[in-house]
Amino acid sequence: MLQPVAKIELVLMDDTGSTSAVIVNVPSGSTVETCDASAIALASLVAPMSDAVLVRYRVSWRNQVEAPGVAESGAAIQHAGVFIFEDTGIGSLGLVNVPAIKDDLLVSSEPGAGVLIDQTDSRVVALVADLFTIEASNIFGDVFDALVAAYRQSRV
Repeated sequence: MLQPVAKIELVLMDDTGSTSAVIVNVPSGSTVETCDASAIALASLVAPMSDAVLVRYRVSWRNQVEAPGVAESGAAIQHAGVFIFEDTGIGSLGLVNVPAIKDDLLVSSEPGAGVLIDQTDSRVVALVADLFTIEASNIFGDVFDALVAAYRQSRV
């Protein structure tokens, strides 16, 4: 049986060779062509937000647990932009992370300087709009319709 969502995974690599992924869930009824086009569009929106480069992407329709790689000390890939979304109709949350988030996306004044992501930045606005367009969801298929928070998180 199919999971309630299909998964688009963009794998990015920083200058140390460390990798991490942007994972976005979309409706399981999406066609291969739709998911492929969504992955390419998503990659073009993530690229200007990250100091890492896209090395591959894949689309899958079943859930597999994969052990994450271990990044080198000080690798840019360790600093992810975390975007928390909500399906406001039912109050269900989910997240999307962008590895090696660019420093210029962070707010520079308090409160939140160096931690909060500027939600008004055009790159963030474009990413959020695209995620809504492709009906990105959490793993339960609850479709996002609001960005609740965005911040930088160290993943060491």
